Amino acid sequence: MSTDQIKLDEKKFAGFTKDENGVFRINDASQRKCTDCLCVIIYAIFWLGMIVVWILSASGANYNYISKGYQFDGRICGVSDAEQGVGEEYKSLLAPGTWVTDKFKTVDLPLNATICVKECPSLSNKGKYEGMFFDEESKSLKPFVGIGPATTEQVLGTAKICSVVDVNGTATAAVATASNGLREAIEGVVNGAGVIAIGAVFILVGILIFNTCMRFCGGIIIWTVVFTILICLSATGAFFFMSANETTDANEKSGYQAAAIICFVAALIWAGVICFSRHAIATAIMIMEETTHAVTELKGMYLLPIFKTILVVILMVYWIAVSANLASNGKMEPIHAANHTGGYEVDGSVVKERGMNYSDDVMYMFYYHFFGYLWTMQLFIALMHFTIASSVAQWYFAPRVNGQKELKQPVITAAKLAYTKHFGTMVFGSLVVAIAEAIRMMVDYMTEQMEKQSPNNPVTKMLVCLLKCCARCIENCLKYITKNAYVFTAMFGYGFCSACYKLFDFLGKAPLTITMAQSLGGIIIALGRGFVIVFAVMCTYALMEFDTYWKTAVDSPYLVLVVVFILALVIATIFFEVFGMSMNTLIMCFIADSNMNGGTPVNCTDGMSDKMKTVQSRNQGKLDAKAQQKAKYAATPDKE
Repeated sequence: MSTDQIKLDEKKFAGFTKDENGVFRINDASQRKCTDCLCVIIYAIFWLGMIVVWILSASGANYNYISKGYQFDGRICGVSDAEQGVGEEYKSLLAPGTWVTDKFKTVDLPLNATICVKECPSLSNKGKYEGMFFDEESKSLKPFVGIGPATTEQVLGTAKICSVVDVNGTATAAVATASNGLREAIEGVVNGAGVIAIGAVFILVGILIFNTCMRFCGGIIIWTVVFTILICLSATGAFFFMSANETTDANEKSGYQAAAIICFVAALIWAGVICFSRHAIATAIMIMEETTHAVTELKGMYLLPIFKTILVVILMVYWIAVSANLASNGKMEPIHAANHTGGYEVDGSVVKERGMNYSDDVMYMFYYHFFGYLWTMQLFIALMHFTIASSVAQWYFAPRVNGQKELKQPVITAAKLAYTKHFGTMVFGSLVVAIAEAIRMMVDYMTEQMEKQSPNNPVTKMLVCLLKCCARCIENCLKYITKNAYVFTAMFGYGFCSACYKLFDFLGKAPLTITMAQSLGGIIIALGRGFVIVFAVMCTYALMEFDTYWKTAVDSPYLVLVVVFILALVIATIFFEVFGMSMNTLIMCFIADSNMNGGTPVNCTDGMSDKMKTVQSRNQGKLDAKAQQKAKYAATPDKE
């Protein structure tokens, strides 16, 4: 091959170079160039704005509104500030429901109105409580003494709340039940800790069984799923057809017949897909079997979802803290009730209800802060997806020595690329998804307001449904594009736009292979997740039911099963998230490998390589037979 041809190939397959055997290999990480650097600068400037929002919100925050609570007229409990507080001695917040003075005079205040009191009304003080309200006429605080139901003081966070008690002086049934239930739940979990630990082992065993079955019996499982779908569609159609023959009601009969026709048509379409896409399905099976090899050898990838979760928790703590600052940056302003425009008459005083009102600047800061949360959350997801894709791509294109892939810390190398040279691409992709999410939320809000204004208008309902569907379709399409674009950045080192272009190029060249592999992969992942959860829960139940020791040792078996179910759901989600992204990456790697090597993938494992050769040999044999038949027919002289 000429030097010019080699340069042309390397330009066509950027990020790859040929080794001494003429096989394309991914370039070393040190040879990668930074991508979408401008996005890193934009993101850094954006986060400077986030820090400014944090500083401004903290400087203007009044935490007493959140930490101590405020009463009906906007005055803060336990604060002596003449403009904002009601007095240091009035620390507990009470909502008596029905308002009655100590002279047994009813006061016309809303049932949800609150007041800060010195002491919660109780059986010992005969339900008497003392508080203060701000009188709008004298512009001063006036005392209020009332009679209310017996309560007990409880602490909610840092605020003191007067909770209603029953006639026996005990906490209300709901509070007592919740408290006792929580204590019993904690005791049940501690008591069943041994079984829960064994349940965690069952979860890992379930994942191992799934991985083993997919590696050695993947073809049988997938073809079973494919034909099960066909059988279910046909059987459902037959059921509706028989139901149509049995009913005498004309409307029911036409409904059953329509449903039967839909099912039969769907079954015919699915049968056609099976026949037309059987080679694509066979390739998808081999890719999924290859995925089991990758996830088995790249165990470090399972730490990535955990690391992402840690980052998400840190982000949420920061977001909640700043949101609390912004929530306490408002000003108390009167709320004008329809029947009490001038306020409420309270024992000789005029009291106005007040609520928190926010300036436009505070609202703009909240919107900015919320979008920063969406963007950063999507960035963490993008970083995880890219790291998995890069790890799998390195594994796939790594040279084999004695039948084993020769790798040097692929997960660490992928993480370095994600957080350094390709960080800008992750920022770009996450920005696109964050904008789509924000637009979808705005559409949801607008459609909700439309439904409130015209709840019974069919045109409005149709428009609302259309807008919601369009917004969600656009969001899901962009999420699909960005998620798969990271694979091409991992393989070729492209920026975001070039990676998206390459994705559509691959979708155009191998639509059946990609569609069938991703669709069947989604079904298998859903079934696998369900299998792991059911396997772990059933095995744990069998252990507690048939093992004498654990049957007597565990007091709350159903609580233990709930804990094992949640644990299985979390672990299975982590595993299959890694499995799904690995499979998507291997689909693209397989197609790229075929394109770079004349239609024959040379970097797959020996087992997949042998199967591919068998498939290609069978297909080539059919093509040769057709060519011979065509040539024989062409050589036969026409008969007069």
